[in-house]
Amino acid sequence: MEVTWLIIAVATLAIVTHGNHDAKRLYDDLLNKNNYNKLVRPVSNYSQPVKLKFGLKFAQLNEVDEKNEIMTTNMWVKQIWEDVFLQWNREEYGGVDRIYVPATSIWLPDVMLNNNGDGDYVITIMTKAMLTYTGVIEWNPPAIFKSHCDINVQYFPFDIQVCKLQFLPWSHDGYKVDMVHIWRDKYATDKTNYSNNPFIPMGIDMKQFVPSQEWDVLAVTAQKNIRYYPCCKEPFPDITFQVTIRRKTLFYSINIIVPCVCINLLTLTGFYVPCDCGEKISICITILLSISMFQLLLFDLVPGTSVSVPLLGQYILFTLFVTTGSVVCSVIVLNVNYRGSLVGTMPPRLKSIFVDNLARILCMPQPTAEEQEQEMEDQIDWSLAHSDLSSYVNPYKKRFRQRQSVIQETMMHLRNGGDSKEGLLRGYKPSQSFIGFDKPNMYENTVCEKCARMGANRHLPNVQKAFEGVGYIAKHHQENDDSSKIKDDWVYMAQVVDRLLLWIYVSLSFLCTMTLLLNAPALFDTRPGLEPRKPKDLMHF
Repeated sequence: MEVTWLIIAVATLAIVTHGNHDAKRLYDDLLNKNNYNKLVRPVSNYSQPVKLKFGLKFAQLNEVDEKNEIMTTNMWVKQIWEDVFLQWNREEYGGVDRIYVPATSIWLPDVMLNNNGDGDYVITIMTKAMLTYTGVIEWNPPAIFKSHCDINVQYFPFDIQVCKLQFLPWSHDGYKVDMVHIWRDKYATDKTNYSNNPFIPMGIDMKQFVPSQEWDVLAVTAQKNIRYYPCCKEPFPDITFQVTIRRKTLFYSINIIVPCVCINLLTLTGFYVPCDCGEKISICITILLSISMFQLLLFDLVPGTSVSVPLLGQYILFTLFVTTGSVVCSVIVLNVNYRGSLVGTMPPRLKSIFVDNLARILCMPQPTAEEQEQEMEDQIDWSLAHSDLSSYVNPYKKRFRQRQSVIQETMMHLRNGGDSKEGLLRGYKPSQSFIGFDKPNMYENTVCEKCARMGANRHLPNVQKAFEGVGYIAKHHQENDDSSKIKDDWVYMAQVVDRLLLWIYVSLSFLCTMTLLLNAPALFDTRPGLEPRKPKDLMHF
């Protein structure tokens, strides 16, 4: 048994040794003894072009630098062409049909990234190329490309970017190297006509793509272009790959948009601060500074372009303007609140607009005189009066209203310059129960006697001074009431203006927030990202 295993091992070693010898001999014959020149285009006729099939395999989207407008991608570059100087008869070399040689030892097409943003224009990692006995060479080196990408920040952070990678032969025109897409024959209507350059909807191999945590890759297309330049009459082909990516907005929504919306809502608290409070302005200024910090943060995220303003920048700028407006509104409200002591009575037209009409529209009508009297009555403790005289109506409330009307009539009479004594006696008709008399006759006789005495002593100095004192007190209280009424009107107008500005702010904030944030096309783009690599694909990676 051991002898059998020994014979098998020796035979296998002999076969491997023989195979390696054939491959070495083939390599020497092709590249060393055959005077192969890697600087010469591999064609039998100089007028014939080299047919170069070019393609990409997407490995990973490393980064999209919006500030510098550079997209960094990890690609495998697929290049297939035919070298007529590297053909052999496999029967002469022990059946070897392919070998791997260093890429630096054979002719290579100098394809490079035309829209390179930073780094090397050409492939820097020189892996080995595969040679087949028919002369077909396949070279698949990995490369990290940093391509320039025109970043459109109009809808940032709900944006969709379209980045391009343009590859072309740098030293040769289309008559020397004819560059076509590797899957061109799959989509071409006429496979023999190389002027037929179809649009490749799936232009990049995505089987081994590793998904990005920041971007969704929506589409990868390819298109061959033939360009002519003023310097030359020859055509110059290139293949442009277009990568469409959509930003994942969770990070920006949580860290920028939600805090900005919350700060915008905090501005509402400034309108609920009382009109006579000086902290009303301080709150608005603090919110204004917070919005300014978010605006400075945005400057480091987007490129400094003057073409368009980012969507997030528009929202922050709108919030900044609205918060500034709230500061101005707070100053206006405070000015209106303390205006009563400066300008006096409110103009009738202004009062009609704000106090009478606008207050009713905003559901904050001013209490009527009857409601104010009722509120004053409700503040008096009537329980101390003999309310048990009637089980339904408290008579003292009725007497209170009578006395109040007498006082008002007396004050009106005094302001009109009438006789204070006659006005007082004419208007004052209290009932006997209110002044403590139980019998009507006794009350009537007493009042008549008082009237007779006051009529007889019409011009007594003491009585005259007493009535003048009463008139002065009534006039002083009336002036205080008028002054308080004027101030109350201005304070009430300030409240109406504050409520009006609140509704204007809420309406503008809601409309502009919905208009700006829902205007991004990416919010309504339901296209799924390209599928990531599956576990079964890892076996072929």
